[in-house]
Amino acid sequence: MRTLRKAVRSGFAALLPLELVLVLCVAGGVRIPAVARSAVELAVPVLMITAAVLLALDHRRHRRDGLDHRSAFAAALADTVPAAVRKLTAHELFLSTSFLRRVTRRGPHGVRAGDLLIPYAPRQVAVT
Repeated sequence: MRTLRKAVRSGFAALLPLELVLVLCVAGGVRIPAVARSAVELAVPVLMITAAVLLALDHRRHRRDGLDHRSAFAAALADTVPAAVRKLTAHELFLSTSFLRRVTRRGPHGVRAGDLLIPYAPRQVAVT
């Protein structure tokens, strides 16, 4: 199980630079051999399926140890996904919800009627 976990993590770590190189090659007009493109396109679902199997095995192990479904899933995620990746993913999800609220012209999340809304974004324009 430990070697499978290492293989999945190193596969994801190697796949990101490969994808970036392919995108830059396509943007630069370089012809990519069909074999290379197919190999990278095949590597993504294989890694995703392997990671899902690893997550399911960890979930089953935690369920056998007596945890309920939610706790077992959280523990399996903690075993499978590194903490930095979990934090970055949560941050991206929060940013996406903020962006969607802005695009759909909905109010800020958590502001109730009667609360004083103080915008801070105009003060940061000079920073960016």
